[in-house]
Amino acid sequence: TGTQWLGRRLGLSPGLSLLVATGYSICGASAIAAAEPFADASDEDVAYAIGLVTICGSLAIVVLPVLGSWLGLSSHDFGAWVGASVHDVGQVVAAASTRDGAVTAAVVVQLTRVVMLAPLLAFIAIRARRRATNVDPSVPAPVRPPVLPLFVALFLVAVAVRSTGVLSVGQVAHLQQWETVAIGMGLV
Repeated sequence: TGTQWLGRRLGLSPGLSLLVATGYSICGASAIAAAEPFADASDEDVAYAIGLVTICGSLAIVVLPVLGSWLGLSSHDFGAWVGASVHDVGQVVAAASTRDGAVTAAVVVQLTRVVMLAPLLAFIAIRARRRATNVDPSVPAPVRPPVLPLFVALFLVAVAVRSTGVLSVGQVAHLQQWETVAIGMGLV
């Protein structure tokens, strides 16, 4: 909310303000990509938002370790600070890896932020659906975006299945091998 307000004060479009706010508050470029269908933003706005969170996250990898040492933060506190302030998960791990014992706290805090993507997207989607509601029956209704994107719903299902202990250690190891293949394919 604060980032959107500031974006409006700086003269940014509502779509760009929403994308930057989503990227900064949740998990960087992934959150921006997830919110893009609801933002009514141009491709240029999406590129600016991704560029902003990537630049800031990359700077954080260098700046936060120095500041953490200067402030005398313990490894746990430094990790929590990194997890709460750096946007992309990879950048969180990179910044926290500069201090022994900080990665665990950083990843836990960051993944807590990532879990907030689902409710935030649902809120944004409901707002977008309300804007897309057409009151004039003579004009075709615009396409209304889904309340929750399929990949977010599947992510929540995967979290629930993994958390229940239904899968054995062997099954999880097998799925992790397929995860590596899928990530490799996605990167290619």
